[in-house]
Amino acid sequence: MTIPSVIADSYKVPGSFIQVAFGVGGRSAGSAPIKILVTGNKTSAGTATVEESVRVYSPDEAKTLFGPGSELHLMCEKVFRTNPTAHLTAIPIAESAGTAATRTIVSSGTATAAGAVTVWVSNLGKVVAPIAVGDDATAVGDAIAAAINARTDWPVTAANVTGTVTVTAKHKGPRGNFIAIRSIQEVGTGITHTPPAGAYLTSGATMDDPANALDFVAPERFHFIVSPYDSTTELALYKAHCDDEAVPVIGRRQVWFAGSIDTLANTITVSDAVNAARGRLVWHYNGLDTPAEIAAAYAGLVAGEIGSDRATNFDDVTVSGLAPQLADADKPLDTELDSALNSGITPLYSAGVDVAICRAVTNYHLDSATNPDFTVLDMHKVDVTDFVADDIQVQFRSEFPNAKLRDDDPDEDPPPGVVTPSMLRDWLYGLLKDHETDGELENVTALLPQLAVEIDEDVDGRINATIPVDPVKLLHQGSMDVRQVG
Repeated sequence: MTIPSVIADSYKVPGSFIQVAFGVGGRSAGSAPIKILVTGNKTSAGTATVEESVRVYSPDEAKTLFGPGSELHLMCEKVFRTNPTAHLTAIPIAESAGTAATRTIVSSGTATAAGAVTVWVSNLGKVVAPIAVGDDATAVGDAIAAAINARTDWPVTAANVTGTVTVTAKHKGPRGNFIAIRSIQEVGTGITHTPPAGAYLTSGATMDDPANALDFVAPERFHFIVSPYDSTTELALYKAHCDDEAVPVIGRRQVWFAGSIDTLANTITVSDAVNAARGRLVWHYNGLDTPAEIAAAYAGLVAGEIGSDRATNFDDVTVSGLAPQLADADKPLDTELDSALNSGITPLYSAGVDVAICRAVTNYHLDSATNPDFTVLDMHKVDVTDFVADDIQVQFRSEFPNAKLRDDDPDEDPPPGVVTPSMLRDWLYGLLKDHETDGELENVTALLPQLAVEIDEDVDGRINATIPVDPVKLLHQGSMDVRQVG
């Protein structure tokens, strides 16, 4: 048997180079924290530098670094909400030069009785603007705008002109169209109240570009990279970044997270186009949280759980800080949940006042011929496989430092400091058995015939290995037939 090398014959830098193939059947990497990177916009009030990464240690620090109510501030808050001890870094993406999303709240008339206007924005709470007897439309509009602007941690500002309050996203671009808004008038006889015409801000236009930010962070490994986008073009950049960094000569294995509150049909269109084993696309139709916040909350939760168990089962686990849909009609049916899962989408569902994960899956669901392919359906298959690869990479250098290499000799044990293929094979088998004992792998002994190690015939000093990894299966379903027989 000849085992192909995973790196070019001309590559000379010493080290172990691991290629991870999904769906093909001393120190420990377990001591390293799960590092999260969030990417998004900052406001001019933030002290951070655009397209330069910075560590974030608390929600308050995120507010200072990226500006109150900025996209990055709110994303960092979601991470810390689900994972208070998160190892978090953020990098601001240069804001779009386009148009900010808006909606209007219109008042007219003169109040003949006291009352109030209540406004909700996203999943951030409400403000109450008082109406006094004799207030005209301008006074009411001023009160509404002042109440909104007092919430500096909201992602919007407000301005009033003779009773027409324009609520504007703090960032330019189409992601402002994901900011939910609603309002009602309580009492205030004599004032006519016209709430926002839709459930979200609208008319935000011209997408920003994450390419420079991704290039800046390329030299550093982040296990999870959180994207604020739900669009094919931009998510393709995150896919390419993670795939490029995972090649053997670089070895920075990473996955990206993104959210969607769009229709299932539109989300499936994006998912089919991107189709990434190293991607997680989370769907919460018509959610009050933005896709960026949903992705951040989910990434924080996953990072907190898999730090101790890469094979965590996330079925029905609550995602803290996310709000259920307001309308029952927006809550997905079982058939829609199933369709999402078959399309590489992790659907969320309402569980009372909470939001929970249906099943955690990767974005990969189509083979090269666009046929359904579920060999990497469950998210843990990527996390476990990456963790095993990390462990091999970390321990190889400490286990065999400055070693010499020679073929096996059945008649003679190698001298100290010399490594043979059988020695490396035995070591790899022991490491895999350790992961099996930890509940992350199965069938290690059964797969031993596929564990192959041999010296490269063409490149001096190189040893090649094929390492079969079978992540443990998760229990998702119980199919039982209950029969009354008497």
